[in-house]
Amino acid sequence: MAKVINRREFITVAAGAVALGGCSSLGLASKKPEPWIWSDYSWYHKDEFLKRMPRSVLQSNWHYDAEFNATQIDTALYLDLDKAGFDQIPTGSNFLCDTNFASLVKYCDAHCSKDRIKGYMMAPWTRTFDIYEARALEAISQMEPVIKARKS
Repeated sequence: MAKVINRREFITVAAGAVALGGCSSLGLASKKPEPWIWSDYSWYHKDEFLKRMPRSVLQSNWHYDAEFNATQIDTALYLDLDKAGFDQIPTGSNFLCDTNFASLVKYCDAHCSKDRIKGYMMAPWTRTFDIYEARALEAISQMEPVIKARKS
């Protein structure tokens, strides 16, 4: 059973400014965190995005449906980012369906460079109140068999 941690710390980046609340207590200054961005802006501005985005910025594209194919703008972006030389943390969710995360990992493992995939992220997009805890735990349960299968 997963342990639920109630301590929430984060770094906010807005308009180029970093709010460093919690950074010193997390020890991030000595770890040299790398920049990270949601990649969905490029769904409709792909050429500009690929031209102007530094390759040093870690990308998290997201797709939350059950089906994955390269004809969908958001799904094709995983391949475009890989081809352009970006490191990625592809993101899935159980927000719309319970099979998304497994499908995401299968798709990206089959089509993207293993060296460029730095991990996978699950974004359940549920509220953090106790009454919604079950949905967050379902997300963890959906990740577990995928992680175990990748390790074997």
